[in-house]
Amino acid sequence: MITTQQLAITYAQADKIKSGLIWISQTIQISEAMSPAEKKGAETVLQNMLHMVGDEIHMIARIGNGQLWQEAAADVDKALVMMRSGIAGEAVHHLTRAMSAVTSIAGRAMTLLQPENDN
Repeated sequence: MITTQQLAITYAQADKIKSGLIWISQTIQISEAMSPAEKKGAETVLQNMLHMVGDEIHMIARIGNGQLWQEAAADVDKALVMMRSGIAGEAVHHLTRAMSAVTSIAGRAMTLLQPENDN
C-alpha cells in the first residue's frame, strides 16, 4: 500500500521534473535561432541540465519501480543522445514523450491524494 507521504513525494518530484523538461524543451527551440557559437554554448548548458533531470528520473524509476518512470527515463536518454549528436531540435519529440509520462504520474498521484468524499 502506497502511503500519503509517498504520493506527495511522487507528485512533488513529478512536478519538479516536468518543469525542468518544459524549460529544456522551450530553450532548445529558442536556441535554434541562435548563431552557431551561441547555439553551441546553449546546447552545452542544456545537455548538463537534461543530464541532471535525467538523473532525478532514473533515481525515482529505481526507487519507485514504476513503468511510466522507466519510460520517461528512456525518453530522456534518447533526447540526450540526440543532443550529443548535434541534433538538439530532434530531442524535443522525446522530451515531449517524457513530459507526457511524468504528467500522467503526477495526475495519478494527485487523484490518489484527493479525499474520497471530496466533491
